[in-house]
Amino acid sequence: EDVTIRGRPGWAIACSACALKYFGPQIDIHMWGEDLIFPHHQNEIAQTEACTGKEFSKYWIHSGHLMVDGKKMSKSLRNFYTLRDLEEKFPEEKRLYRAVRLWFFNGKYRDQIDFSFGKLEQNIKTIENIDSHCKKLVRYMPEFSGVRPEFRDSMQDFMTRYIDALEDDFSFPEALWVFFDFQKYIVSEISAWELTSDEQKSMVDMYMSFNEVFDILNLDIFENPVEEVPEDILKKAKQRDKAKWEKNYELSDTLRDEIIALWYSVSDTAEGTVVEKH
Repeated sequence: EDVTIRGRPGWAIACSACALKYFGPQIDIHMWGEDLIFPHHQNEIAQTEACTGKEFSKYWIHSGHLMVDGKKMSKSLRNFYTLRDLEEKFPEEKRLYRAVRLWFFNGKYRDQIDFSFGKLEQNIKTIENIDSHCKKLVRYMPEFSGVRPEFRDSMQDFMTRYIDALEDDFSFPEALWVFFDFQKYIVSEISAWELTSDEQKSMVDMYMSFNEVFDILNLDIFENPVEEVPEDILKKAKQRDKAKWEKNYELSDTLRDEIIALWYSVSDTAEGTVVEKH
């Protein structure tokens, strides 16, 4: 007996068909926004598993919405911004894209993120601070080599905490917390004049490991660490930091004036003297 079935395929059928054609009856991870959990993804599961008799996807990752002033960013509401809009807002800002990435990493993938230009400007300043830390590290000139046991233990702790955060449901905010703790550790080691050449290299390698996920570092800083500032100027900056540490302010001021006379700017930061070419 002929049976006529009236109706139309659900819009999720295309996803099931594509998955079966290109990936087979099972996939490892299925991703999309939280608004597609019902009915789209539930339909995918029902129709695919009814066809194959197998579990469709092992893991589901649903991201939160990008919000603007408490409302979902969407074309229909005309409340969205493109990267071109951000470029027009910050035409001279070379750190813009890294700041956008950092801003997204401040929330877990399943959380909603509320956009504002004020928050973006804060992240630009944070990127600027990160660059300052990187320059401080690569321009530091250690007097000794070797690796202290306590240093090795600290570095292992940073990496363990970092991996644990990433493996905990991709907890990027916690991973960033480890990253900023690592930067504080760099400051403390440089300020104490204890960092060795081997330890300095290890810290740079740690930065590279972090950046494989975050991609927020300016790699030019590591590739050309002293190209802009000659070694004799960096030595004066290091001597100035040491003079300030010893409260020899007269020598500190003299060294500052000598650096400025050679056409370099001198900035006092919490991490020490930062020298830049005019």
